[in-house]
Amino acid sequence: HLEEIEHSADNREEENSEFRVERDLASNRMNLYFDGIPSDEIRILLKRNGFRRSPYLGAWTRQLTSNAEASLIKIKQKMTKMQKHFPSSKSR
Repeated sequence: HLEEIEHSADNREEENSEFRVERDLASNRMNLYFDGIPSDEIRILLKRNGFRRSPYLGAWTRQLTSNAEASLIKIKQKMTKMQKHFPSSKSR
């Protein structure tokens, strides 16, 4: 029974309108999955916050640490500001 609980907690996920977040506790990685290729501005933001593209996973990934959690918050905030300044063509 305890093994089931531990196994189910190995991957914690959350989703927002831009990407899906996976916290893979087994490999100690935070993975961000986008539907397509992020814009140049988003890719620069990800790289500045320690994320690297993993073609193998099809995700942007970094080591799962408290700094990764802080970076995720910062990325979400900056992406929200970007959307306010540069609305997508869908909303026009």
